Amino acid sequence: MLIKVMRIDQDGYFVEDILLDEELEIPKDCIDVEDGLVGKYLPKWDFIELKWVEGKVFDPEVELKNAKDAKISELNTLCNQTILGGFVSNCLGENHTYKFDEEYQRNFGLAIGAISISSDIIEIPWPTVDSGILVHNRENFIQLYLDGKAFMESNLYRYFGMKAQILDNSVNSIELVNSFVW
Repeated sequence: MLIKVMRIDQDGYFVEDILLDEELEIPKDCIDVEDGLVGKYLPKWDFIELKWVEGKVFDPEVELKNAKDAKISELNTLCNQTILGGFVSNCLGENHTYKFDEEYQRNFGLAIGAISISSDIIEIPWPTVDSGILVHNRENFIQLYLDGKAFMESNLYRYFGMKAQILDNSVNSIELVNSFVW
């Protein structure tokens, strides 16, 4: 028959559960005592008293800071995903979706720079997600560039606004932190 024992590290913290044949000797870094585990924030085995004790005291300020940091990181990721996911522009008179990942942002910058310094460039073929490559005249392309720039800036302003609100002292509970959604 198998028994469950818990491997603990040298500081007394749980590492993993192990199943052993009951006939075998329990390894020195394992214990078979589960009593006292329930209700502990971070259980720790006390080698002197031979029982589970609280390994870390719950600190609401630390937990709130951790929740804020995690939420800001989540919102940053979602902001970046939104921007990199592309945008819609009506620069040709109808809506088209354009890629806006890092490569396309770089290419937008190169293209807008080229048409800014050379009046010889009158048409710019540019790929759309929904209609393949479409030809844009200078005015269309400048508008496309401005639409992409506005799209990126609006998402960044949204992110930085939410970040500032989360970091404000009036957001004083984990529930309030979690109420921020992208």
